[in-house]
Amino acid sequence: MNLIASLLTILVMTIPQSPAPQATGSLHIKVAIVDADQRLLGIFTDGDLRRAVDNNNVDLRTTPVTSLMTFNPKTISGDKLAIEAAQLMEAHKIHALLVVDGDERVVGALNIHDLLRARVV
Repeated sequence: MNLIASLLTILVMTIPQSPAPQATGSLHIKVAIVDADQRLLGIFTDGDLRRAVDNNNVDLRTTPVTSLMTFNPKTISGDKLAIEAAQLMEAHKIHALLVVDGDERVVGALNIHDLLRARVV
């Protein structure tokens, strides 16, 4: 049985609440937005960026990333089984999860490719 903590391969950049240009400059796959205590507030994804670019009322130079991010993203803890992550992804039709500790601090991310490599799915 594979624990999620053993499958983490994606580095997640966590940034404090900041203007969107700083977040988009760092956007690789997903950017976790955290508070001063490094607790998860939300996530800024390529989908959030696309929606912002398509919105004529959004100025990416001045709009705080917290106005554009997805609040309450799906998460899982590193001590769960990888199959649980696969089930969560399937149920919510998503391809990645943020992995958090007991205090909701981001410790990494897991995507469907990690599960495929581990032959979980």
